[in-house]
Amino acid sequence: MKKKCNAANIISIISVIIVIVLSIYNIYKKNDVFFKCSFYELLILLSGIYVGVSYVETHSKKEKQFEKYGRLLDKFETNLISGDEIKKLIKSNNNEKILLSFKRMNNILYLLEEYSQKLNLKKEINELKIYYTDYNDKLSSHINSADKIDFNELERIKANIENKIDDIRMKLS
Repeated sequence: MKKKCNAANIISIISVIIVIVLSIYNIYKKNDVFFKCSFYELLILLSGIYVGVSYVETHSKKEKQFEKYGRLLDKFETNLISGDEIKKLIKSNNNEKILLSFKRMNNILYLLEEYSQKLNLKKEINELKIYYTDYNDKLSSHINSADKIDFNELERIKANIENKIDDIRMKLS
């Protein structure tokens, strides 16, 4: 697998090369005025550069993970169907859109669960899953007849899902 060449890697490589070149120059020229340091001081400098670059890389990777997780939450939220839209879809016998929305949400929820442990969001995702299961059960049990669906209850569950997603977003930021 090819490793990406990012700014942190480039800065790290350039810094190490500069330190090595200066230390070689110091060793061979015995120039006390230009660059006076011991081998021990060079090791400290190199380790400081390494630690700094590693920290920046790790932090940027975490930020990217949070951003991708946030996008999954956005996709999950956009697939929630409002009560009015459900009424229209059921009346027009367009249940495929509802079922497709369920399929997408199940796939997204699976991904959210997979990575929730790494981001310490296991509890929140489990709560979101409970709300979604309730939403799915209420809707899928009466998908062919709009008269049997309690749309107020469905909207309440949808609001709970949206609130939980907002809670997760706040914990990601």
